[in-house]
Amino acid sequence: MAPVQRVALHLLSAVPLAVPAANAPPPPTIFLDPRHSPPEMFHPPLSNARLSHNDHTIPVSAVDMKTTHLDAKNGTSGSPWTQCLDEILEMDPDGIETGLSEVLRRLLASQSDAAPAEAAQQIDDLYSNDYLPSDPLMRFQDDKGMGGFLSCLYEMVFDLARAIPYENDLQGRLVQFLVELAKLPTKEVKIWGEDCLAYARALVYSVIQDDNWNGSYQHTASAASDPETPATLQRYSEWVNFSTFVARVIRAGHDDRYTNWDKYPSFDIAKGLESDSDQGPRRDCLILVATQYLQIVGEKLHRKYVEECAVDSERGQKALGLWRLWSDRLQEIANGQTSSNPEVAKAAREAWQFMMSLEPSTQAESQEVNASISAAPVEF
Repeated sequence: MAPVQRVALHLLSAVPLAVPAANAPPPPTIFLDPRHSPPEMFHPPLSNARLSHNDHTIPVSAVDMKTTHLDAKNGTSGSPWTQCLDEILEMDPDGIETGLSEVLRRLLASQSDAAPAEAAQQIDDLYSNDYLPSDPLMRFQDDKGMGGFLSCLYEMVFDLARAIPYENDLQGRLVQFLVELAKLPTKEVKIWGEDCLAYARALVYSVIQDDNWNGSYQHTASAASDPETPATLQRYSEWVNFSTFVARVIRAGHDDRYTNWDKYPSFDIAKGLESDSDQGPRRDCLILVATQYLQIVGEKLHRKYVEECAVDSERGQKALGLWRLWSDRLQEIANGQTSSNPEVAKAAREAWQFMMSLEPSTQAESQEVNASISAAPVEF
């Protein structure tokens, strides 16, 4: 995959949020909320370089991850997430990323339910006892170095999210780590000119998430066609992993503190179910992403756009119409009309059944047509 650029720690405090380009392409579909538009880059990419912050040399370019699909085992050396962390250490064995990667390595290798909370505390200790004292002047900065520290941490989290297969429980442990991190005592800092509460509410997370979405999305969902090379297939797999992780984070409530938490599922469900393309790996990738969003955060989407809107209102009718459209497309996919991939058909069937359970009126309308779809229970 094209590298997603890692942000230099000592430059982040000065990087402002930029307004998305006025000539950005319009969304290819009708969104549930007309205010939505595709996520845009918040700041321009930095050049690939290695920049030093005193004794902490921080790489700007991200790890070129080598992922597999569903064969990674928890704690197994050579698994995708282990390779990811190993490559980070090889790039910068003496930097602050070393400490961060070791905390995350222990988190993912541990079988303890307390591991996410312990890892969160270890991250805070690393900031207070190692990173902040590394530069006497950092205490006098508006962000006290927190902008750079968090950006480095969150970039690593999203690197791991791409590397961990989407059905692997380690994704859930990584999500719980973010939840526990947000529970720590807050630190009042000013990042990019705005007052923030680290770790509970900081612009850094939403910016890094947007950058990673854009960095991955432009290589998968935007291309009209891609050669089915190993590198392309790997990007597709990483896109499903990343999107599933984002959905898990949303379900955990972590993104509720940020506006428009639903912009990713709104855009990517529509991209997978409303747009047409030839059958193949790219199509399967987009459908899988849509099914994961619907299975994981479908209840939150239904509550916000269907339950909380008056049925007879224009917005309520629009939302219900889209819900039925998506349901119909999933039904077609489950019946093998859009993809010959059994994994995709299974995911579509499960997402369709879940949508039916949330909106009985859709089920009643489609009862005869849906008779061919298996009534196997959905497992989450």
